[in-house]
Amino acid sequence: MLIDDFLDNATEIDVDAISDGKEVLIGAIMEHIEEAGYIQRLGLCHTAPILKHEILAIVRDYVKKIALALHVVG
Repeated sequence: MLIDDFLDNATEIDVDAISDGKEVLIGAIMEHIEEAGYIQRLGLCHTAPILKHEILAIVRDYVKKIALALHVVG
């Protein structure tokens, strides 16, 4: 699923997750290196823990809520 909207001075992230419909496992949260909204052939990301712990907690919470609400399996 892609939720995309252009925001000034935004940080773009990708989240890899999998669910069995009851539990959600987050494999990686990746921050894009290029400017948010910029599209290039190579999606340059890194997994270094640069984002604040509070932001990561919010991202994990939202991903789990979205996956369970949409009954994602896979």
